[in-house]
Amino acid sequence: MSTPISPASSASARELAGGREIIQIGMMVGDIDKAMAQWTSIGVGPFYVCRNVALEGVWFRGQATHVDLTFALAHMGGIQLELMCQHSAEPTAWTLGQEGEIPGGQSIFHHVAFMTDEYDQTMADLAERGIKSSMDIQSRDVRTAYLETRDQLGFLLEIQESRESLNALNTMVEEASKNWDGSDPIRTLNW
Repeated sequence: MSTPISPASSASARELAGGREIIQIGMMVGDIDKAMAQWTSIGVGPFYVCRNVALEGVWFRGQATHVDLTFALAHMGGIQLELMCQHSAEPTAWTLGQEGEIPGGQSIFHHVAFMTDEYDQTMADLAERGIKSSMDIQSRDVRTAYLETRDQLGFLLEIQESRESLNALNTMVEEASKNWDGSDPIRTLNW
């Protein structure tokens, strides 16, 4: 049985995501290289980093926007860790709740992510419960939404559409973490 994550929530993150398992936690960071070094120093890695991605196909609160983002993915146990650093000044779901820039060595918990084979139905179910998307992304063949759940949970929910390309990326990152010996801790990911 799920327990509410915060006293104000009427449902847990897992309940809101239709019972799906959390596949990822996301952290906003001020300095992605320092953050990756901090995580690899405790044995999390290797990281796959994609620098200065000029994301198009992004809608924040219904308005099209362009974003410059660096992100890095690693796996720890059964969950993926995503570190994100937005370089552009546009307001996005990645900047929600931030007061200015994140200091270089610090991280802010941002979201938990779930994957679904039934993206449209999942989004409709969440809308029926009053959960609105703050940001929608269509990148390559994958749709992603960041849902405005800060009042219920204290953080955002990310819903990812299950696609072969995304599943292959997630599997590659997870497999690289198994028996990782600390070598080649930062690897380039071309997006």
